[in-house]
Amino acid sequence: MRPPVRLENTYQMEPSKNFPSGMVKNIIKDVLQGYLAEEKYEPELCRQMTKTLSEVHAYRGLHMGPNNLCYVTRHFLFCPYVDNVAMSLFLRP
Repeated sequence: MRPPVRLENTYQMEPSKNFPSGMVKNIIKDVLQGYLAEEKYEPELCRQMTKTLSEVHAYRGLHMGPNNLCYVTRHFLFCPYVDNVAMSLFLRP
């Protein structure tokens, strides 16, 4: 019988690079403008569009760079030098 293999912990206490909130904000703004500029409100379309926009944001965010980004998380502790958020507002003229 072999002795058990001892492994080191592989988790990180801090991200390897900061969250690119400016780039993500631009993605959100571009996607909202591109998908919603010509749309009129319809309840059924709104339901489907919410899912579509979420998928498009996730896809574009994941293909920004080598690190995967998580758009929606629940944090119990907030560390201001590594935890950031990106958001955008779409208004019709």
